[in-house]
Amino acid sequence: MRFLLPLLACAFSLQAQFKTIELQNVKPVDTPKSIRFSVASNEIRVQGLESIFEAAENRFNYAPKYIDCPNCSVVAPTVVYSIVLDYTFGNAAGSKSAALIWRRSAKEKGFPEQGLLLSELSADELISQESFISTIERGANLYVRMKEVRGYVLNNGIHTDKKALRLGKLFRTP
Repeated sequence: MRFLLPLLACAFSLQAQFKTIELQNVKPVDTPKSIRFSVASNEIRVQGLESIFEAAENRFNYAPKYIDCPNCSVVAPTVVYSIVLDYTFGNAAGSKSAALIWRRSAKEKGFPEQGLLLSELSADELISQESFISTIERGANLYVRMKEVRGYVLNNGIHTDKKALRLGKLFRTP
């Protein structure tokens, strides 16, 4: 019996550490229709953004120039996309800014299956991450406004070919 209690406590703590919230697009004709926020081991990941990045890829036209160039004189450039967004909870005043960053290189061409990590605009860990997770666990309504997709090419520490695409997408919990 003494061994069963720690095992049950561990099982409940593991269950409490993983939570998924699906947000719906407020415009029914807009894509993507929904996105998912997953909280696992104190990381916030967002899934369902592939169509936004595909649209940016087609618009910015980075892939043929930088990713699929077998005899380029540049060593190995990385294309970096970031979605700039603001999020707020239904019962809180003010919004907080964050980013979803995808680094695409010749080695890693595909979109990550686990989704993108929610971070600060500087790609550092989200400052309000603990507050975000505790508010999600309480079941508050979450509103996310995606403002723009930014793209640039990173080669030997130099940012070149910077482009941006306005989004204006709003997602909320149903």
